[in-house]
Amino acid sequence: LVGAAAGAARCGLVPLVNTMATFASTRALEAVKIDVAYAGLPVRIVATHGGLSAGTMGPTHHSLEDVAIMRLLPGMTVVVPGDAAATEQLFRQCIDLPGPVYFRLGRNATPDLPQAEPPRLGSAQVLAEGRDVMLAAYGPLPLLAALAAARTLDGEGVSAAVLNVHTVKPLDA
Repeated sequence: LVGAAAGAARCGLVPLVNTMATFASTRALEAVKIDVAYAGLPVRIVATHGGLSAGTMGPTHHSLEDVAIMRLLPGMTVVVPGDAAATEQLFRQCIDLPGPVYFRLGRNATPDLPQAEPPRLGSAQVLAEGRDVMLAAYGPLPLLAALAAARTLDGEGVSAAVLNVHTVKPLDA
């Protein structure tokens, strides 16, 4: 699949590859690394079932290291949207990027996140303002946990900001 996408990209197309995150990042790693990343080809890898979202399928389908692996590859943009609206908005921004993109999704629908402004690729997004500490996360469930933690901290007198780091590479310094 990845080799065919690399060939299509060499012919001027912008192919989309879709498979489970664990397969895209570990089983297909050599092809992603050599055929796509090293060549800087505009292949869009849309990986589903990120993290433990395929938990019932057992450890062979868990994907805990995929983001770290893809971040290591040269020229790879890595995006993990926080909800359905951000998925659409961020994916549209990825279409015309030069080079490869790893776009990681979960499995099931998740609640919408509060958004004061639309997400911009490459720019972390403030979901909650705070003065004392900042909680940074990416992905739907970690962001929901960070927002819940911020509410708990607020009840204890600690003002916590929550930062959505949807673009994991390049990281917004």
